[in-house]
Amino acid sequence: MATKASKASSVTSAKTATATADLEHDEPSAAHDHDHADPKLAHKAAHGATVSEIIKIFVVLIVLTGLELGVVYLPISKKLIVTGLVGLALSKAYTVAMYYMHLKGETRVMKIVVYLPMVFPALYAVALMLEGVYRHLVHNLG
Repeated sequence: MATKASKASSVTSAKTATATADLEHDEPSAAHDHDHADPKLAHKAAHGATVSEIIKIFVVLIVLTGLELGVVYLPISKKLIVTGLVGLALSKAYTVAMYYMHLKGETRVMKIVVYLPMVFPALYAVALMLEGVYRHLVHNLG
């Protein structure tokens, strides 16, 4: 059987642990940055968007996709259709990056780190097109 002294010691240890945990809980930290009072705020702090915001972005993406489907059937030149499709695709990519990849609240440096590599495929495409034009000109003129 436990003595009164050991029971008192256990109670004191439990109170000390609880007090220490309470002090640690009251201190702000990067690992503990959510609000216990409102679950929506806790979700937003942890993930950057509430469920309603995610649904709104989803609807925006559906509308942009519908516009892409509609642009194909417009009685305009193919160059305008391609330009419209590229613009809509870039809009969708930007929306996904900002909201689903949570770049909206990131620092400028982080955004540059993400967007800079996206420039290289475009530059490569331009280089390939210029090479094609060069080869076409050399073949037809030479």
